[in-house]
Amino acid sequence: MKTLTLLLCLLVTTLSFAQDNFTYNNQTIALKTEVEGDYDLLWNTFDGQFRYFIKDKSEQLIELTNTKQINNNYNFKYKNTLKSATNLDASKTKFTLYSLKKYFNQANAASNPNYTFKDNSLKLKTRLGLFGGVTNHPFVYNPDNNKATYFGAELEFFESKAMPAHSGFLNFRTSLKTRDFEYNLNQIALGYRFRFINKTTFNIYAQTKIATYTTSSIKSTYEYPESPENVITIENKSNGFDVPLIFGLGADFKIGAGFVTIVYDSLFAIVQDNEDQFPVDFAIGYKFNL
Repeated sequence: MKTLTLLLCLLVTTLSFAQDNFTYNNQTIALKTEVEGDYDLLWNTFDGQFRYFIKDKSEQLIELTNTKQINNNYNFKYKNTLKSATNLDASKTKFTLYSLKKYFNQANAASNPNYTFKDNSLKLKTRLGLFGGVTNHPFVYNPDNNKATYFGAELEFFESKAMPAHSGFLNFRTSLKTRDFEYNLNQIALGYRFRFINKTTFNIYAQTKIATYTTSSIKSTYEYPESPENVITIENKSNGFDVPLIFGLGADFKIGAGFVTIVYDSLFAIVQDNEDQFPVDFAIGYKFNL
């Protein structure tokens, strides 16, 4: 019981520090301080509705409003209020706590060169990669287990921070026909990677191709048993979008300004079935930051 009482006291104390009382339109209201500087961003919820306020350099408290007009469209009055108070363009600021916080940080930084804040907005970076490899087309009927070479290019997207664990990628690959297996594939794939070992000099990851668009063609030759000199060749073409969930493994090694990458691309798939042969689909390449 004493422990519960102590926790309740701590909670009440924390809440009392988290918000202060202000006088607005002859009423006392409790507001939380989200941003503090030359321009303070204050807010709270009242009857389930968010209300936002600005306290300017003169300590004047002004409410930011965004009410509907007769035509049921919002008037965006808060943008004019912000522009008038800070002399900073607010045309792209949304009526949300996240967007207003970003605006107030920028306004304070413009007003006071010594003002610092942490920018928590998500920023993406990209890498461009080129690769080549060998495959036995593990999801295609290939009774003689013929191998073919392939090559391609890739864009990888990841969060702008040190050693990101997650990334997405968009790649294109094309395979070459061989004399013994005249199969050609062109594929665009959208996928995801998770680096379960992530060091400054190398990383090892699992990946999945979530969605693919593939065009392919294959030539088949038939002989008539009674007249072997008569041979016909048929070419079958196909294309289509799929969600195959193809899984693979890979590793990146820091070399120079970029990474040497090695990928076992098609270990298995959830939706597509492997054919009888053990899957062979290896590639090596190099990628660098854009």
